Amino acid sequence: MPAPLPARFLLRCGRVFARGAAPLALTALITACGGSGSDADAPALEDEPLWTLQGPELRIGSIDDPDYAFGPVSAMTTLEDGTILTLHGQEQTVRRWSAEGEAAGSFGREGEGPGEFTRAFSMGRFGDTIWVFDRGRASRATFFDGDGELLGTVSARPELGERGMDPNRAPVQAELPSRIGGFYAVNPAFSRSLASGEQQRTTHARLAADGTVPDTLWIQRWERHDVLTFVVGGEDSYTQQPIRERPLIEATPEHLTWVERRVPAQEEEVGRWSLIRVDMRGATLKEATFEYVPEVLPASVADSAIAATSERLAEFLVEGLGLPRAEVDDGVREGAWVPPTRPAVDELFITEDGESWVRLWRPLDDGSREWRVIDPAGRDLGLLRTPPGLRVLHAKGNLVYGIERDGFDVDYIVRYQRVRAGG
Repeated sequence: MPAPLPARFLLRCGRVFARGAAPLALTALITACGGSGSDADAPALEDEPLWTLQGPELRIGSIDDPDYAFGPVSAMTTLEDGTILTLHGQEQTVRRWSAEGEAAGSFGREGEGPGEFTRAFSMGRFGDTIWVFDRGRASRATFFDGDGELLGTVSARPELGERGMDPNRAPVQAELPSRIGGFYAVNPAFSRSLASGEQQRTTHARLAADGTVPDTLWIQRWERHDVLTFVVGGEDSYTQQPIRERPLIEATPEHLTWVERRVPAQEEEVGRWSLIRVDMRGATLKEATFEYVPEVLPASVADSAIAATSERLAEFLVEGLGLPRAEVDDGVREGAWVPPTRPAVDELFITEDGESWVRLWRPLDDGSREWRVIDPAGRDLGLLRTPPGLRVLHAKGNLVYGIERDGFDVDYIVRYQRVRAGG
């Protein structure tokens, strides 16, 4: 890799872009582009492509109309005619909405029979066919047509492994169907084993319907500090770190994409994160590396993240089990791993068109978020700004779908248009 550029420059696809010094400013170096470039006649930073979301142009939901009231949405997709499908894990059902937002029925229900789910986890489509993956005892993909009529099911036949076996070699378990047959699968990560250092890797693979593993896609490495370990009630407990460094991972039936991050030491001038995508046979489709200017993580930010983790755990450990709140707070504070610098990015989203959106870690002053948009070939397309509170669940072309919550904690399905800023 070429030597890191000064913080005031951005290298992208063989051209150098002048820029001012800004906290966490990306100095993107995309390995797929190549070339050295020149800063002559380079456009200024403000000319970098920027998209925003216009709308919402559609809003579905209600606090009192049963046809439009629904539980949490865990997945979303759309059909070619604009019909919106939403998967509701608590209800174990898929709801249909017209392109205009009208309720259009539902399909699937809780159960173990044909067309039923016990732990509906993910949803998508192959052309006109809808698939729903059930992580329950059946561990199967169920297929429907666009109207919700059952077409068939394929079971993953996962192996359960042996008690006390090496967690690094535990059998992979299916997560969603693969476009080329079989399933994308992962062997489970156990918090206790990760925290002790016994488990150091996780295998991402393609699992055939007969239980064999024809393709290994990626070996994910773990560090002991990836899991927060704390003592409460005299026993070890585990949860996610308040500020996480581990990879961001998204799988689709066509490919596996992940962002590898390395938090730089305080004295380092350049930090890096990489975006990698492989197909369902493990062949690399793209790889892009981005450099950014590290910024020391303020103690107030770390304290706020630790307090939020304690608050989340208190609902179960304090209110549910009656453990002392002070003991929970002290345990989380002592067990938390705090990086020396701010993370660069914190979320990965894949659009139906194959774009990768990587969210910058720090919100803007108004609460909106910025995402770096990378096309399927690995080219940097600029930044996308999304409004405060929007949880993006699906995007295709210039249409972006997600969930927004109002002041009464009622969720609404929304649709926005992606537009050029100032356009």
